[in-house]
Amino acid sequence: VSQSCLFTLQGHMDSVRGVAVVGISLLVSGSMDGTVRLWEMRDGTCCSILREHSGGVSKVAASGSHLFSSSLDHTVRAWGSLPDSTY
Repeated sequence: VSQSCLFTLQGHMDSVRGVAVVGISLLVSGSMDGTVRLWEMRDGTCCSILREHSGGVSKVAASGSHLFSSSLDHTVRAWGSLPDSTY
């Protein structure tokens, strides 16, 4: 087992407060910059940015093909279904 870093995911403008793995190919991160980002795990590219929160994102979670995020704006958001290829 290699201990080397495969890639570094960059793009958030503030600290990352949570990550979740969705299926076999998608990583989700939530940041105090108010965004939720979806990342392709095969190459580390950002494939989507969700910008609905007006405050920092404190947690992210996934269940099946659905994504949830909580924020300092006092909301929990349930995001639409993720592509079938991710799980």
